[in-house]
Parts: sequence; structure tokens; C-alpha cells
Amino acid sequence: MDEELIKSLSALLDEKLTPIKNDLKSIKSQQEESISILRPLEHKADINKAEHDKLFNDIANLSGSVENMRKDLSAVEVVTARNMENIAQLKLVK
Repeated sequence: MDEELIKSLSALLDEKLTPIKNDLKSIKSQQEESISILRPLEHKADINKAEHDKLFNDIANLSGSVENMRKDLSAVEVVTARNMENIAQLKLVK
């Protein structure tokens, strides 16, 4: 009698667990698909971050170069102004 009860319970348990097992297989399949999609996206995000960092560095370098050009241009303006003043004085002497 105990064996029949155990077999009956085992069959009932198998019957109840079969849909759960199928659902788990489906969930596992979806998870694997999601992972296969997410890995390339993660790689692309890393590449984009590296490119963004490079652009940020390039912009910082360009900003520094522009600032140096502004300083040089200001120095040229001062020298040009002095030269024009000297030319004006020389014209007055003549």
C-alpha cells in the first residue's frame, strides 16, 4: 500500500512539476537570448565611452590651443600698436 501511495504521489508530483519545468526551460531560453543581445550592446557602449573620452580629450587640447592663439594674437596686437605709434612718430619727425 505504501508503494502504491508513493507511486501515486510521485506521478502526481511529476504531473504538477512538468509545466514548471517547461516554464523554466522557456525562461532560460529567453535569458540566454537576452544575454546574447546585451553582450554586443555592452561592448558597443564601451566603444562609445572610449570614443567619448577621446573626443573630450581632443576638445580640451583644442581649447588649450585656442587659448594660446588668443594670447599670441593679443601680443601681436600690442606689438602692432607700438609699431604704428613708432611709424606715426617717425612721420611727424620728417
